[in-house]
Amino acid sequence: MSRRKKSKELCVYCGVEPATTRDHVIPQCLFTPPLPLNTVTVPTCKDCNTKKKSQDDPYLRDMLVFDNDCQHHPVVQQLLKGKAIRSARTNRSVVARGAIAAAQRGMQPHHSLGGLYLGHYYLADLDAVTINRILSTIVKGLHYKVLKQRLPDNCTFEIGRLDVLHIEELWAHWQRTTYNGPYQLGDVFWCAFMYVAEVPGATTWLLFFYGGICYSVATMPTGMTDSLLLEFNDHVTPGEGPSVKYKSKDDGVGRKV
Repeated sequence: MSRRKKSKELCVYCGVEPATTRDHVIPQCLFTPPLPLNTVTVPTCKDCNTKKKSQDDPYLRDMLVFDNDCQHHPVVQQLLKGKAIRSARTNRSVVARGAIAAAQRGMQPHHSLGGLYLGHYYLADLDAVTINRILSTIVKGLHYKVLKQRLPDNCTFEIGRLDVLHIEELWAHWQRTTYNGPYQLGDVFWCAFMYVAEVPGATTWLLFFYGGICYSVATMPTGMTDSLLLEFNDHVTPGEGPSVKYKSKDDGVGRKV
């Protein structure tokens, strides 16, 4: 009796190439030893793992650890004394170069999305395209790990950083609904999500890093009806959730460092 050949599993990220490696969805460089035992890995192709995602991982680390909202965290403080500062001193950190340019410009007034003055900070420009790519890749990996299937290729992503003054309000709203999670990796990362079972690809995620920064990521399949989209959004957020939207391919996003 002839053996049936097993079809090769496709890469979770690109959905094109065969998966020949496994990738840590939440980058290892965000942690200090020892790593959590429940790290999340997914099958990926070599190109997505080594050439693409591995180049974005340091950007995510530096973007988080150099942000004022995360610097209270003990892991961030250790990273600032080690990997992150070494990357900055050797001029390998894109984020650090932006922070140096911000320091040269001097402190700038920083306001919440509601217009509340929060103080003067050095405001560094971040690359919206890179942030979108990093966070959409993370959600692709988490979706596969939790729901056991790839996000449809026709999904669009809407990504934003939540205003720190409104995170508690939004989380209180989620706790009054039916959500999945939270899923936690030590005290560095945790997430929660909702999805529409009848519409593959319709999901929304809250991604928390270092207890100081929260991103919202909504995925929507092309062709999702306006009425269903409106119903889903009303269920997820109380009105227009305040956040910094990362939509433009060209605009940088200023953050305090």
